[in-house]
Amino acid sequence: SMFRPDFIMNRVFPEYTSFNQTFDTVIKYEEKRKVRLHVTRYTDYGERYKMFAFAVKQNQSISVSDLTGIDLMKNENGNYDVVNMQYMGEGEKIGIQFYDEVTKLEISSIDRPAKEYIYLFGFLLLMLTLFSQKKRLKLSY
Repeated sequence: SMFRPDFIMNRVFPEYTSFNQTFDTVIKYEEKRKVRLHVTRYTDYGERYKMFAFAVKQNQSISVSDLTGIDLMKNENGNYDVVNMQYMGEGEKIGIQFYDEVTKLEISSIDRPAKEYIYLFGFLLLMLTLFSQKKRLKLSY
């Protein structure tokens, strides 16, 4: 629904932004983040679209490859195929499979206001609307 605070919030402050990093670059994260992979899986029944999220701990220095426990290789579509998986690694644990195609890499935004503020803002907006409606009704008599 359009009236979920998350819906409005994601339009103004996207929860995830494109993460244009190579899979082997080690990055130091000051705060907790989430890295999300958009995956296309080709099955006998057609394409399946999935999303997998991996948590990054605070003050962790890690590459996407080590975080996910998967190795990727660029394919002819310009996306990346899962060509290798760490045994019992994070990727395998959450259900990534060989030859899944990673179409997009995203990371959770840091500079997003807390949900509570958005709820408060929504509530104030609602009160304002109701108040102005009430005033308008009085004038029409």
